Amino acid sequence: MGIMAFHPGELQAQSRAGTSGMAQENGVSIRDYIPETAQRFMSLVDFVAISSVDPNDHNVWVSPAIAHGHQSNKPVVRPVVIDSAKHLVIRKDSLIPDDILVFNMDQDKAPLGFVAIDFMQRSRYRTNGFVNQNSWDSGNHQDKPKFVSVQVSEAFPNCPKYIQRRVVDPSLCQDYQFQSESRVQEYSKLLLDHARLISKADTLFLGTNHPDTGADANHRGGNPGFVQVVSDTQLQWEDYRGNGMFQSHGN
Repeated sequence: MGIMAFHPGELQAQSRAGTSGMAQENGVSIRDYIPETAQRFMSLVDFVAISSVDPNDHNVWVSPAIAHGHQSNKPVVRPVVIDSAKHLVIRKDSLIPDDILVFNMDQDKAPLGFVAIDFMQRSRYRTNGFVNQNSWDSGNHQDKPKFVSVQVSEAFPNCPKYIQRRVVDPSLCQDYQFQSESRVQEYSKLLLDHARLISKADTLFLGTNHPDTGADANHRGGNPGFVQVVSDTQLQWEDYRGNGMFQSHGN
């Protein structure tokens, strides 16, 4: 049974778009736990996009979590471990060490959104939840555990539309782990190099947050150029037909 819990923002967006009926039909797939088949899928994917919220300015960020170990004799370390249907665990060694996600989830009940994608199989699964208040121990940053526990609040599948096939480079995460210098830089405006990169992209990850229900991570895809750089502070893209639930818009 689905939990069918659309908040007022989602309901308003569905009403304006004329998709209320479609949303009710598709909403039955929303659970407050991760079903067994989805548990297996999430524990085997090499790439997960995670949305988080800066507790200071409430900006939403989307960060990559990437598997590593494919090129060694050691077991592959994948980003997510499923502890139970109601709890998943993020491996910190699958994250970029100085990514803002590391700071944002170091908060009591920090909201997080996940979209796990198998690009080659064109499959994805979305999960939302909150950091378990007991997942961090006391002490300094270096002494904190290698895992972050998240209590699941929503879990649901998405169709394979617009997923562009690609192989995730397994060396990306490992390279970041051994970088001696910070690789994360923050800008208030897009530079020309940023605009050129975005204009060639065929994949976009979108993070949103609702103050009551928490963070959400979503995926957009299309032919290169589907994301347009309007200015150094604005992007736009066509909103292709989807499941009609308008969770990102509703947030």
